[in-house]
Amino acid sequence: QTDVLHERGGRQFSEPGQHLRIALDEMVRGPLDAVDETVACHLRRPQRHQTFEFGTLLAKAKQGEQQAHFLGYTYTNPDIVYIWFHSSNIGTGLNVSHYKDAALDKMIEDARLEVDDAKRLKLYENIQKYIVDKALWVPIWTNYIYTAYQPRGKDVKLDSEGRTILFDAYVQ
Repeated sequence: QTDVLHERGGRQFSEPGQHLRIALDEMVRGPLDAVDETVACHLRRPQRHQTFEFGTLLAKAKQGEQQAHFLGYTYTNPDIVYIWFHSSNIGTGLNVSHYKDAALDKMIEDARLEVDDAKRLKLYENIQKYIVDKALWVPIWTNYIYTAYQPRGKDVKLDSEGRTILFDAYVQ
């Protein structure tokens, strides 16, 4: 028996984020269910959502067992594209799309070597556009963190992921 962690919309969920995975599955699968059968015969129809422990999910993704994955990350450095899309990471790293593209590899390598911040930023912007244009990943949402402090709180800092740092903070 699985304990119910939370309830949403009259449905019970036993895992954190399970309602999001189900909603994403329904969002993607809905249009495929409406596809005409003459077109549908050329598509590998996705199974209903499958939930795996994260290590199992990554292992299956590395093996290329599924056509699509719902994955997220909180890595704030744009060099994440090396981990997710450079062909050297197919099967061993996190290039779970198994996409091999010499032009993309070169763009990533050039960006990793660039030391001028403005030029590096532009290179990564071009890489992100290239990745989205090729539909290697489809951004579905971005979390926003809004943090407010009283004006009397001084030297409060935020890290790159929006978490509060109070090391040097004080109240005036």
